This record gives sequence, structure tokens and C-alpha cells, in this order.
Amino acid sequence: MDQKTLFPTDDPHHVSFQYGAPGEALMPTQVMATASEAFWRDNSNYTYLQYGPTLGDSEYRRHLAEFLSVRYADTVREERLALTGGATASFSNIITLFTTKKTRILVEDPTYFLALKVLQDHGFDPANFLSVPTDEHGLDVAQLVQMLDANKNSGFDSTDSSKYAFLLYMVPTYSNPTGRSTSLKRRNQLIQLARKHNVLIVCDDVYQLLPLAPSSVPPARLVSLDTADSALSESSFRGHVISNNSFSKIMAPGLRLGWIETHPSLLAHISRSGIMNSGGSPNHIVSGIITT
Repeated sequence: MDQKTLFPTDDPHHVSFQYGAPGEALMPTQVMATASEAFWRDNSNYTYLQYGPTLGDSEYRRHLAEFLSVRYADTVREERLALTGGATASFSNIITLFTTKKTRILVEDPTYFLALKVLQDHGFDPANFLSVPTDEHGLDVAQLVQMLDANKNSGFDSTDSSKYAFLLYMVPTYSNPTGRSTSLKRRNQLIQLARKHNVLIVCDDVYQLLPLAPSSVPPARLVSLDTADSALSESSFRGHVISNNSFSKIMAPGLRLGWIETHPSLLAHISRSGIMNSGGSPNHIVSGIITT
């Protein structure tokens, strides 16, 4: 029998704790059928069969900003969003565009195991990763300070302003696998450290909209803290946080649709990249259907 999903078994009654994916009862089949029919009934949507804008359709980004502003209880701006083909593909693209072979990789300990595999696919040796311990308050910032100080002269010498000396991968909210969230105090400390040591923090924020309890309110997103200071919003300021997110956890993984939120300076670099200029929006049609 042909395997129809990523999982070792396609039995809808089989529950595997290895994957963060919705069960059969949660799949939005009727919603997708209705949205798809309405989308293709609009003859003007023929444009979605064309290469899409590099950062995604403006209507998708506008509606996404409105949706996130409500769900985050925070202002999310369209010009700080870009469409992606899901969090994994986006993470791979981030590594390509913002690191060099001399970039040192920092990861939470413990962390999402497949993120390590994506980094390894880009030629980074897991044996050389700097593992930052965590506790009940999330990432141990004191330990991170020591690691950054010890490795600040590790040979990174890029003259390309788009490259970073360090890349920190973390799941700051409802972490996979611990379920913990990094405290607000530590998040503010991380922003200051990132600016001091030329660190790009990639936040795997796919659980930000999935509180462990209905009353749970997660700390402010790191990306909002990074861009909150109006004095740092000038065009000369370079962002240090990318919030990497996806519809995989809140709607359906097979959509392969997501978004990143970051400072416009980083989005501009992504927009100019070869992969975006060649292929355009990574999932133009599905973004149109979801927007519908």
C-alpha cells in the first residue's frame, strides 16, 4: 500500500507523539472545499497561476496582519510580514541567506531535533553546535553570555552586512520538547545580547497561538521587542530576530504555508534573494485560497 502521509502509518487511529500534527477530526476539509470553490469562481484570480510577488500577495499579508494583531493582542504590521512555504522551508532559506560557514550555531538544550538536521544539511557540524541549557524560565541567558564571550573571536570576518556571526535557534514559547516559555526578562536580555554580539535569533514560533491552557498568555514575542524601540526603526537599523511561523499547527500541515515576521531590513534582503526573484512567492495559490 502506498504511504499517503509523512507518517510511518496512515492509520487515522494511530497516535504518534513523534509528530506535531492534527488528527483526522481536525482536518478542515469542508472549509478548504468551500474556500477553493469560491476562490476559483472569481475569474480575476487567474493571476494566482502566475509567479507571485517575492514577499507574498499584499492581500494575504494585510489579512494576516489583521488576524495576528487580534490573536497576539499586539500590533502586527503588513510591511514586517512575508509569506513562506512553511516553517521548515523558511528556516532553510534563512540559514542560506544570513549565515556563512564561519557563523557559530547556538541551540537550546533540549531542542527540536529536526532543526538540527536542517542545520546539518547546510554543512554545519552538530559536534560544533553551542548548546545553551534551559531551566523553568526558558533559555539560560547567563550561560549564553559566557558562550558568546568565549566565541566572539571564532574567525567570523564577513564584510557582507546581511551575515551574522551567530545564529541562535530557539522555541521561546511553549517549547518543543519542554513546553516551557522563556521569561519576558530573559527575552529583553536576549535582544540586547543579539545586538552586542551580532546574533540572529530565529524564533520557531509555531506554538505561539496554541496556549497550554485557555487562560495562558505568553510573554511578548521577541520580534516585537526587537522592533519596539522607535529610535531603532530607521532604515539603518538591522533587525536581530526573525519570527518563523506556520499554518501547520493551527490549520493543516499539507497547506505548506506560513509567514515570517521581522524588521523590514531583513525582509528587503530576502526579497532581493535569487530564490525569491526566480520563483516568486513560494505558495501563491494556497495563500489566495486561505485569504478567501
